[in-house]
Amino acid sequence: MNLIITVFALVISSNVFAQSSVPAMPSLPETESANVQDDKVIAFNELKAKALTGDLESVHSLAQKYSFGVKGICPQDKKLAFDLYLYAASSGHKKSQVHLLFYYKEAARKDEKHSADLLAEACMWSIISGQSISGISDATRAEGIKRAGEFAANKNNNISESVAKLNIPEKENLPEPTSKKKTPLKRFASFDDYETYRKTVTKDYLAAYSVIKNKLTSATPEEIKNYNENAVKLSELQKVSKAYLKYDQPKPKANDISATATKSSEDFTKQQFDKFSSQIALIEITTTLQTPITPEQIKSGADFVTILQDLINLRPKFTGTVSTY
Repeated sequence: MNLIITVFALVISSNVFAQSSVPAMPSLPETESANVQDDKVIAFNELKAKALTGDLESVHSLAQKYSFGVKGICPQDKKLAFDLYLYAASSGHKKSQVHLLFYYKEAARKDEKHSADLLAEACMWSIISGQSISGISDATRAEGIKRAGEFAANKNNNISESVAKLNIPEKENLPEPTSKKKTPLKRFASFDDYETYRKTVTKDYLAAYSVIKNKLTSATPEEIKNYNENAVKLSELQKVSKAYLKYDQPKPKANDISATATKSSEDFTKQQFDKFSSQIALIEITTTLQTPITPEQIKSGADFVTILQDLINLRPKFTGTVSTY
């Protein structure tokens, strides 16, 4: 029986998006802040613009923003976030598919009345995304397989009819997907230790990136695996850098006759630092390549490496001074 399900899942995964239509891209509200010169607003508006072109990684990132809200830029709108996840998932974005899998599984845990329907939907997304799911009955699994088949055949407009009738999700009680236990950030004894780590991670990542960039769809499974592993390390570097790199405000010098010029230079440097920091914070590094591989999937990682180098050139203050390694 498990073999049959596995084979069925592979057939669904390979054919589903070629056969099924995609729901319309949700309309996006205006950005709350009208300060179009603010770097965070610029970065957010650029993300929206990319999402509207159909860039699925950007749609997924935008869904995350609306799921939690960004103060002064976008409100928390969980209904819109869900619609964006659904759009990306139905278009073939694996991370969004996995998000829906955990969403429906968590919803089933909280709603006993409709748990069978919700678990069947979770099972459907597990088949489509290629992820395993446990803790469900044979009958529910069979229903999930049926729904995956209907999804592939485009019979129910990309969402199971029985679940659509449940009128979920509602904005005020959309459950979050089950999150994994967070691991503590890597700590360093000095900035030099951090720099050694940064250079090693970025060097290894760029080597893997170069292979994928040159080969794309002809990359071997081992090369894809190597890229994914280095992308995960790069994502960890992103977290560390956001946490520990701060603007280093120079101390004023006594009797500085060029105080005005110095202040102007400091203001410009801080503006550059804030710009790079904002860009780094909004980059979503793809840690699992999807086939067919496209240049867009690897662009964010390369962009992060470049922007981080620009930020390092500004000689930031480093605050990760406690070593646990």
